[in-house]
Amino acid sequence: MANGNASFSRRSALKLLGLGAGSAIFANLLAACSQSAPASPTTAPSTAAGPTSAPTSAPPTTAPTTAPTSAPTTPTTAASPTTAAAVAPTAATSGAATTSAASAGAVVPSAAKGSLPATTITIAFFAGPEADAHVRLAPKFTELTGGKVQVKVDQIARDDYDAKWLATMQSHSTSWDVIHDNASRFKLSGPAGFFAPLDKFMSNKDLFNADAFNAGDFPPALLQLFQYQGKQMLFPQEASALMLFYRTDLLQKYAGIDGPPETGWDWDTLISLCKSMLPKIQAAGVKNLYPLLLGVKSTSHAGIHALQSVWGAGQEAFDATFHPQFSQPKSVDIMTKTTDMLLKDKIVSPAITGDEYPEVLTAYQQGQAVIALQWNAAAPTVLDPKASPQTAGKTAFNLYPYVKAAGPDVNRVYPSVHAVGVSAFGKQQDVAFEYVAWFTSPGTARDYVTNGGGSSGRKSLLTDPDIVKANPQYPWLLKGLAQYHAMPDMTADDYVVTNLLSPDINAIWTGQVPVKDGLAKTDKDITTYLQQKGILK
Repeated sequence: MANGNASFSRRSALKLLGLGAGSAIFANLLAACSQSAPASPTTAPSTAAGPTSAPTSAPPTTAPTTAPTSAPTTPTTAASPTTAAAVAPTAATSGAATTSAASAGAVVPSAAKGSLPATTITIAFFAGPEADAHVRLAPKFTELTGGKVQVKVDQIARDDYDAKWLATMQSHSTSWDVIHDNASRFKLSGPAGFFAPLDKFMSNKDLFNADAFNAGDFPPALLQLFQYQGKQMLFPQEASALMLFYRTDLLQKYAGIDGPPETGWDWDTLISLCKSMLPKIQAAGVKNLYPLLLGVKSTSHAGIHALQSVWGAGQEAFDATFHPQFSQPKSVDIMTKTTDMLLKDKIVSPAITGDEYPEVLTAYQQGQAVIALQWNAAAPTVLDPKASPQTAGKTAFNLYPYVKAAGPDVNRVYPSVHAVGVSAFGKQQDVAFEYVAWFTSPGTARDYVTNGGGSSGRKSLLTDPDIVKANPQYPWLLKGLAQYHAMPDMTADDYVVTNLLSPDINAIWTGQVPVKDGLAKTDKDITTYLQQKGILK
């Protein structure tokens, strides 16, 4: 914990001085966005959405341009310590096999027919299970192409990822063909012209079978996260949402109920339930068990929970002209109720002010909570009998809480999506597109969903009985995706949430400032920043 605090202090100091690595990264990216999008390379095709918190963003140095609706960085799994690269080995396949694949209505006809050129493409992704899925599945794409297309996966250590990604893209390097982005950064990278629009590839029947791909299988909100100027720039690979986890055994023991209703709990009901369980837990002499667990660490998670709570109260966090609304009565009321859970009601662990995804996962695994607000990515771990013997077979899922007056259908879920697209500077864009379409297609997505490579966002997979049997969280994830709430259409979103909103909300949770005063400061801090950047006049 001491090391974590020291690290945060250093980041904070660098942020204030404008000298941190993040400052250069995001300032440069904003500068790229303020310029005209680069011209397509001469080889442009003739046809043409374990978790970790978001990296500390740096203040943009120029007035941000608008971009498609998106959201701050999503949680992912723990970083791999080193950068790794894997090349898919050549896989021999017969002409009959490729012909059969093509005749079966393959998503990517040219690959299935073996008509792509002999080449190697490179995928850029941060290290982790999402990249591991590419490493494991890339040989199948090589096989589909008749052994013609080799695939190299450049796994970049998470600590180095943003800097290397930006430097490579700003240099218009041709070293990457398929590139990853998240919903937050796309607000900057989309206008910067780093991605080749997918629409023209999609209109080429030699490259893309629209019926087999079935883009309508994705909730529209996911696809819209990666659209710019009306064009689809990336396809979603992995979509996440904060949801409610609960121990069925402990809920029955201490509350005498089986679980929440289909529509989930409203905040008043959840808080009342937790308050009723606390004395029973204490009377039983159970140590280190709390009714509720969540993470409100100052690096992004405090802000994410604040946004979801405010949205769940039916209050917009920003008005139509980007003025923050955190000091509005609905915001103050729900933030008072939620912070009282720690400061007054004592129904959550005091450790939550330093917790985010990994700490919440570990505490829940160890049996320290009856109920947790956690990312869906944690579900496979807590359902695994070997990894989590205390929670496996005893955990069920539901939706993030809402305020009763706003109703259970209010959009309140923070969009957290990773996607893949085609580099605007790559020399093999047709091949890269076929890989992107193949990897995010129903068949391949089914493979990585069922084998630990991510959740996808495809409705057909999240409701498939065979998949849901092993992943009971998926129907609830799908409901959460349908309740995604758009962030304001401004490139400053990531910085505002990570570097302004989250520290201010964490200060409220830790009792450094009263709720009403803290939220007034939040509005003032965000307003001042947006005025400095020319977003607010």
